[in-house]
Amino acid sequence: MSHLNQYLTALNIDADLPKFELLNLMIARHMAMFSFNNIDLLLNKGQILSLGFDDIQDKIVTRGRGGYCFEHNKLFYAMTEELQLETAAYLARVTFNKDDEAPLTHRITIVTLDGQEYMADVGFGRYAPTCLVPLTGEAVTGANGDVFRIVEDKGVYALEMIKAGEFFALYIFEKTRCLEVDFELANYYTNCHPDSGFTKNLVVARICNDRTLVIRENIYSVIKNGIVSQSEIGDAKDLQIKLSHKFTIQISDDQAELLF
Repeated sequence: MSHLNQYLTALNIDADLPKFELLNLMIARHMAMFSFNNIDLLLNKGQILSLGFDDIQDKIVTRGRGGYCFEHNKLFYAMTEELQLETAAYLARVTFNKDDEAPLTHRITIVTLDGQEYMADVGFGRYAPTCLVPLTGEAVTGANGDVFRIVEDKGVYALEMIKAGEFFALYIFEKTRCLEVDFELANYYTNCHPDSGFTKNLVVARICNDRTLVIRENIYSVIKNGIVSQSEIGDAKDLQIKLSHKFTIQISDDQAELLF
């Protein structure tokens, strides 16, 4: 079975769908099935997460372990290549509506369909768009109801989403050619640098159709129709149960203690 067939089978998707519909379904089901998380990064401090394709395929698709942007979006990029689509991968600066300088620490994919460019991002956790976002400025609504658009100014593109009734910039990017070594360098920074948030606190997210499930530090949140319900994770066993039942991630008792 090819990598693409294994991936589409895991997501229960028919490969013969029209490409636009196929990609949107891939994005939505990818994020519903495979969680965004930094679990293995925290459990293996000092080790660099592998960006080898076979390792990523095994981790995300075969073992259902999830991962973060460099893993999720490399996998998705490879699937668009196997679909023989015109595709490119770029690095983005995560700004969260701030003017502060931010490093290039996020990977995205740009796919061209019928001459129109769209961004696909299955690796941005809670705020990832669950559909293709055109680079035209047109607003689109994801499977979970979040509204996104990409605006451009002098060659700099910004992904924005509606938050508290207004558009809010999540990250910016330019269409500058990136080599695999550029992603490896950014992965190293994100994986190891003391300023990287992923080295400090547990982050887990899964977007399941109409609701988004999030663990951040010791808080479990469910977001539906813009309403957030939160509860505190009481102990390591509670964390272990939530990861298993809500995110389909299995961890040992010792790993739960370490993460908690």
